[in-house]
Amino acid sequence: MSRSVTLARVVRNKMDDLPNGPRIDGREREEMFGNFASLAFVGALHVFVCLVALLIGGVLHHWIFAFFWLAVGSITAVFGFYRINWKPLAAVLVLALATAAAMA
Repeated sequence: MSRSVTLARVVRNKMDDLPNGPRIDGREREEMFGNFASLAFVGALHVFVCLVALLIGGVLHHWIFAFFWLAVGSITAVFGFYRINWKPLAAVLVLALATAAAMA
């Protein structure tokens, strides 16, 4: 029997013993909410980077720079989701906005 099947059976058996599902304490809930909020913020920053890239390409007609910032923002967002860190993506957003302002 594989380890994942055994682990799934153990988890399912433990879940069956609880009357209202899994119980988590305040510290675990706070950590889970903090991770969710950080991931949502990373996602929102990625959307803004995509919007700035579309602004650079669609309004300013510099599609090479638009594709560049879209690629850099997407790669940075993947690392941001993996490490739950929004600061590198915020730096990409600031640089993309500076590029848009310089081209306007």
